[in-house]
Amino acid sequence: MNCEELQAVMDDKGWSQSELARQIGTSPEVVSRWLHGKSKMSDAKDRELRRVLCPKESAEDEVKDLLRDKIVLLERMLEERDAEVDRLKKLLSDLGAKPLPAVREATDSRGQRVNG
Repeated sequence: MNCEELQAVMDDKGWSQSELARQIGTSPEVVSRWLHGKSKMSDAKDRELRRVLCPKESAEDEVKDLLRDKIVLLERMLEERDAEVDRLKKLLSDLGAKPLPAVREATDSRGQRVNG
């Protein structure tokens, strides 16, 4: 949020620099630096201010971000698992073992492969 937007929020809410600082957990001096363009509001404080101003939207965005992070983590884990399976199959092959029987692949309701 830039200094003009920040001033507009304060005017709209009737907040002083001290009140804005209290609402988002910072000092009035820091708020003054933001308002005079001497420093930029951190992303964390910007998110905190948006949470204060729009708690429902911020909470929904936070849940969406957490779900996206979880999906990325699970996709990464699946890739690592697949790489480990391939490594072990090669090791078995190198040791002269018989190939593993084919495993039926699970699919979701859209026909997408779900177990690698």
